[in-house]
Amino acid sequence: MTSQLERTEITATSTAPQNPAWSAWVLRISAAHSLVWGIFIILAPITAATCYGFDRPPAEVFLWRGAGFMICVLGTGYLIASTNPLQHWLAVFLGLIAKVFGPIGICGAVYLGEVSWHVLILLPVNDLLWWYPFTRIVLCGIRRSSV
Repeated sequence: MTSQLERTEITATSTAPQNPAWSAWVLRISAAHSLVWGIFIILAPITAATCYGFDRPPAEVFLWRGAGFMICVLGTGYLIASTNPLQHWLAVFLGLIAKVFGPIGICGAVYLGEVSWHVLILLPVNDLLWWYPFTRIVLCGIRRSSV
Protein backbone atom coordinates (compact mmCIF):
# COMPACT_ATOMS: atom_id res chain seq x y z
CA MET A 1 0.00 0.00 0.00
CA THR A 2 1.41 3.39 -1.00
CA SER A 3 1.37 6.32 1.34
CA GLN A 4 0.01 9.78 0.49
CA LEU A 5 3.61 11.09 0.20
CA GLU A 6 4.57 8.38 -2.31
CA ARG A 7 1.45 9.09 -4.41
CA THR A 8 2.31 12.79 -4.41
CA GLU A 9 5.88 12.06 -5.52
CA ILE A 10 4.67 9.76 -8.32
CA THR A 11 2.19 12.39 -9.53
CA ALA A 12 4.77 15.19 -9.34
CA THR A 13 7.33 13.24 -11.34
CA SER A 14 4.89 12.09 -13.97
CA THR A 15 3.60 15.63 -14.60
CA ALA A 16 7.01 17.32 -14.53
CA PRO A 17 8.10 18.57 -17.96
CA GLN A 18 10.72 16.44 -19.64
CA ASN A 19 13.76 17.73 -21.51
CA PRO A 20 12.68 18.59 -25.05
CA ALA A 21 14.56 16.24 -27.39
CA TRP A 22 16.13 19.12 -29.30
CA SER A 23 17.33 21.07 -26.25
CA ALA A 24 20.56 19.13 -25.64
CA TRP A 25 21.56 19.47 -29.31
CA VAL A 26 20.81 23.19 -29.36
CA LEU A 27 22.97 23.69 -26.28
CA ARG A 28 25.82 21.61 -27.73
CA ILE A 29 25.75 23.60 -30.96
CA SER A 30 25.63 26.87 -29.01
CA ALA A 31 28.51 25.67 -26.83
CA ALA A 32 30.62 24.85 -29.90
CA HIS A 33 29.76 28.21 -31.48
CA SER A 34 30.62 30.13 -28.29
CA LEU A 35 33.85 28.24 -27.70
CA VAL A 36 35.05 28.77 -31.29
CA TRP A 37 34.08 32.46 -31.23
CA GLY A 38 35.61 33.00 -27.78
CA ILE A 39 38.87 31.29 -28.73
CA PHE A 40 38.99 33.37 -31.92
CA ILE A 41 38.69 36.56 -29.84
CA ILE A 42 41.37 35.35 -27.40
CA LEU A 43 43.85 34.33 -30.10
CA ALA A 44 43.17 37.12 -32.62
CA PRO A 45 41.77 40.09 -30.71
CA ILE A 46 42.71 42.64 -33.39
CA THR A 47 40.98 40.66 -36.13
CA ALA A 48 37.99 40.10 -33.84
CA ALA A 49 37.75 43.83 -33.17
CA THR A 50 37.70 44.40 -36.93
CA CYS A 51 34.82 41.89 -37.20
CA TYR A 52 33.02 43.93 -34.56
CA GLY A 53 33.32 47.03 -36.71
CA PHE A 54 36.18 48.91 -35.11
CA ASP A 55 38.19 51.02 -37.54
CA ARG A 56 41.39 50.73 -35.55
CA PRO A 57 42.68 48.11 -33.13
CA PRO A 58 41.60 48.53 -29.53
CA ALA A 59 44.19 50.06 -27.20
CA GLU A 60 43.37 47.58 -24.43
CA VAL A 61 43.70 44.22 -26.14
CA PHE A 62 43.48 42.48 -22.76
CA LEU A 63 39.85 43.62 -22.50
CA TRP A 64 39.05 41.92 -25.80
CA ARG A 65 40.74 38.77 -24.59
CA GLY A 66 38.71 39.03 -21.37
CA ALA A 67 35.52 39.18 -23.43
CA GLY A 68 36.70 36.09 -25.30
CA PHE A 69 37.24 34.27 -22.01
CA MET A 70 33.73 35.21 -20.86
CA ILE A 71 32.27 33.88 -24.12
CA CYS A 72 34.19 30.64 -23.51
CA VAL A 73 32.78 30.49 -19.97
CA LEU A 74 29.25 30.79 -21.40
CA GLY A 75 30.06 28.08 -23.94
CA THR A 76 31.27 25.80 -21.16
CA GLY A 77 28.03 26.51 -19.28
CA TYR A 78 25.98 25.54 -22.35
CA LEU A 79 27.95 22.31 -22.65
CA ILE A 80 27.29 21.45 -19.00
CA ALA A 81 23.62 22.43 -19.37
CA SER A 82 23.30 20.12 -22.39
CA THR A 83 23.66 17.12 -20.06
CA ASN A 84 20.28 17.98 -18.48
CA PRO A 85 18.84 21.24 -19.84
CA LEU A 86 15.89 21.49 -17.46
CA GLN A 87 18.00 20.84 -14.40
CA HIS A 88 20.55 23.45 -15.53
CA TRP A 89 18.03 26.00 -16.80
CA LEU A 90 19.63 28.78 -14.74
CA ALA A 91 22.84 28.45 -16.77
CA VAL A 92 20.76 28.75 -19.93
CA PHE A 93 19.01 31.78 -18.40
CA LEU A 94 22.38 33.49 -17.84
CA GLY A 95 23.22 32.84 -21.48
CA LEU A 96 19.85 34.23 -22.55
CA ILE A 97 20.50 37.40 -20.55
CA ALA A 98 23.87 37.80 -22.28
CA LYS A 99 22.26 37.20 -25.68
CA VAL A 100 19.61 39.86 -25.03
CA PHE A 101 21.75 42.57 -23.43
CA GLY A 102 24.74 42.04 -25.77
CA PRO A 103 22.77 43.20 -28.84
CA ILE A 104 21.29 46.10 -26.88
CA GLY A 105 24.81 47.26 -26.07
CA ILE A 106 25.98 46.77 -29.65
CA CYS A 107 22.97 48.69 -31.04
CA GLY A 108 23.72 51.48 -28.56
CA ALA A 109 27.35 51.60 -29.73
CA VAL A 110 26.21 51.76 -33.36
CA TYR A 111 23.73 54.52 -32.53
CA LEU A 112 26.44 56.55 -30.79
CA GLY A 113 28.79 56.04 -33.73
CA GLU A 114 31.31 54.07 -31.65
CA VAL A 115 31.30 51.14 -34.07
CA SER A 116 30.27 50.64 -37.67
CA TRP A 117 26.74 49.46 -38.42
CA HIS A 118 28.39 46.48 -40.15
CA VAL A 119 28.69 44.85 -36.73
CA LEU A 120 24.93 44.28 -36.83
CA ILE A 121 25.58 41.46 -39.30
CA LEU A 122 26.94 39.39 -36.39
CA LEU A 123 23.80 39.67 -34.26
CA PRO A 124 21.57 37.06 -35.96
CA VAL A 125 24.06 34.20 -35.59
CA ASN A 126 25.75 35.25 -32.35
CA ASP A 127 22.64 36.25 -30.43
CA LEU A 128 19.18 36.46 -32.01
CA LEU A 129 19.20 32.87 -33.28
CA TRP A 130 19.38 31.59 -29.71
CA TRP A 131 16.59 33.67 -28.15
CA TYR A 132 13.73 31.29 -28.96
CA PRO A 133 15.31 27.94 -27.98
CA PHE A 134 16.93 29.37 -24.85
CA THR A 135 13.62 30.95 -23.80
CA ARG A 136 11.82 27.63 -24.33
CA ILE A 137 14.40 25.77 -22.24
CA VAL A 138 14.22 28.37 -19.46
CA LEU A 139 10.40 28.32 -19.38
CA CYS A 140 10.34 24.50 -19.28
CA GLY A 141 12.94 24.58 -16.50
CA ILE A 142 10.90 27.05 -14.48
CA ARG A 143 7.78 24.90 -14.90
CA ARG A 144 9.69 21.81 -13.86
CA SER A 145 11.21 23.46 -10.79
CA SER A 146 7.80 24.71 -9.65
CA VAL A 147 6.19 21.25 -9.80
